[in-house]
Parts: sequence; structure tokens; C-alpha cells
Amino acid sequence: MPTNESSKKSTAIQWHPASFSAVQLELEDYKKDLEFIAEYELSLKPLIIDILVVKKKKDIVIKKNFAKIFRKVNIIEYKSPKDYLSVQDFYKVLSYANLYIVKNNLDFEDITITFIENRHPQKFLKHLRDKHKYVVDNEQNGIYKILGGMFPIQIIEISKLSVKDNFWLSNLRDDIDKANISSLIDTIAPRSKEEIVKMYADVVLIKANPKSFEEIIDMKSKLTIEEVLKRTDK
Repeated sequence: MPTNESSKKSTAIQWHPASFSAVQLELEDYKKDLEFIAEYELSLKPLIIDILVVKKKKDIVIKKNFAKIFRKVNIIEYKSPKDYLSVQDFYKVLSYANLYIVKNNLDFEDITITFIENRHPQKFLKHLRDKHKYVVDNEQNGIYKILGGMFPIQIIEISKLSVKDNFWLSNLRDDIDKANISSLIDTIAPRSKEEIVKMYADVVLIKANPKSFEEIIDMKSKLTIEEVLKRTDK
């Protein structure tokens, strides 16, 4: 069980910038074809979509596992490790999708919805099955497609994703083991000048997993935190 101190520390971590980086890094093979928007404001009042991924060309085909359902406009709702996906979140994001359609004069067939969280959304899935009679298709570990709604909907369970298929999303956690921390450092170090990589590393390594990160740095001995992230411009 986490201590009160560790819970407060994790709660204070701003996970959304890292989730925004993770989605971009997972889809970097398609970066010329996609537009990524963080915290898209739907109105003058604070109605904000966590992540919006927009295809620059509607017919572009994305082969990445979690993005196969993507259409023209793709709404992503992200939940940090200490948060969870609630039934209220479902209706909130549905309303966001409808507002976006009205605001941008789109058709409902242009929209998809993705929920990303660390935990297994048992109550959420039960509500969709019992209340709406939706079918849940767990076609791949960590990816649940919700069939029967107006929009294509999916849920990404981070803890079930494979590191091989979804390196950046699967490590978007505050309980990464040392082996994966070491792999993260080796992957991040050569790309440490890239802003989205630095943003990701700052949250996932420095803030969310500081103890394991520092232990691995000590084991590598020749590297310091500053050298790994090359944050000399800050």
C-alpha cells in the first residue's frame, strides 16, 4: 500500500504532458500525416479534450495497434495512474464528441473516442454491457473495442500493453521496474534533445519513478541524470 506521502507526490505529478508525448511517440511514423493537439478547448468555458489527434488526410491508414480505429478526428481521454475511468467520464467525453461535431460542422462518422488508463475498468465495462448492451471485444491485450455505439470507442489498459508493441504508453506509469527503467534510459538518451522526449522523461523518470531512476543511473556509473536527459537548456 502506498504511503500518504507517496500518494500525495504521485497526485501532484502532471501526467497529461507525458501522455501527450507518449501518444505522439507511439505514432511518430505517421507524424507527417497527423496533427496532435493537447487540451483542445471546446468553448470559452473550461471544456477541454485531453488529446486530439487529427488526420491531415482523411484516407491515411494507420497500422499502429491502438490507432487502427482512428478516423478523421480522434478524441483521447487520459487518466493518470492514481485516477480511474468512471461512468461519468464516459458521458462527459460523449458530450465532448457531440460538441466537437457541432462546432466544426462534421459528421458523427468522422469521430472516434479512446480512453487510456492504468487500471482494469471493470465497473465501466459492466455499465456499458448492462446499461447500453454494448459488446466488449478484447482483441488484443490491453485494448478493448466497444461495439454498438454511435462512435467507434476503445479503452486502452496501460498495465496490459506489451512493451514491444507500445513502448511509450506501456511505461506511462509510476511503478516501473528497474529493467524497464534501464531500457527507457537507453532509448531516451540518444533522443534527449527532442522536446516531446524530454517532456516524457521529466514526468516518467524524474517525477514518477525517481528512486528506481537514480538507482539505475548509479549502476550505469558513467551517466548522470543531467547527461541522460541533456537538459542543459533548462
